[in-house]
Amino acid sequence: MKCLLGPVLHLILDPKFTLKLQLKFQYPFLHPKMRVQLLPLTAVLLSCASAATIDIDVGEDGLSFSPNSTTAAKDDTVVFHFYPGEHSVVEGSFDSPCAPLTNGFYSGYLNSKSGESETTFVVTVNDTNPIWFYCSQVSHCQSGMVGVINPPYVFYHRLRNVQHNVH
Repeated sequence: MKCLLGPVLHLILDPKFTLKLQLKFQYPFLHPKMRVQLLPLTAVLLSCASAATIDIDVGEDGLSFSPNSTTAAKDDTVVFHFYPGEHSVVEGSFDSPCAPLTNGFYSGYLNSKSGESETTFVVTVNDTNPIWFYCSQVSHCQSGMVGVINPPYVFYHRLRNVQHNVH
């Protein structure tokens, strides 16, 4: 579910408005139907507030995604920020890390002349299964420009062990 209630949520989080809501709830003479109707609205607002935005930098430190591994919940959004050098973000698979996944996402090539590009690429997470991605620019994936959202437990711990042994 996409949250389109951003302005409403902001209004409810405003201290003055929240104070008014709290004062209303202190009075026992509120009509019972009004109390019941407020519960679904509260549930919707809380579910919208729980979606997170995760930022991933593409090429800021050379041929890398930073972070190259992250976790995300259903309905979270992952925002890819592009830095100088022509880069892309393509959904792949663990078995074929440098080949596009059929019906997977593809950002196209984005290039910033200096600093962070004004153009971002956004992926909405539909479930908590692993999402493998890479840069499709010639030799970038083969040079290690790969990443994963929601890495499998085994993969994550193997990666941590390798990183620990390298340092």
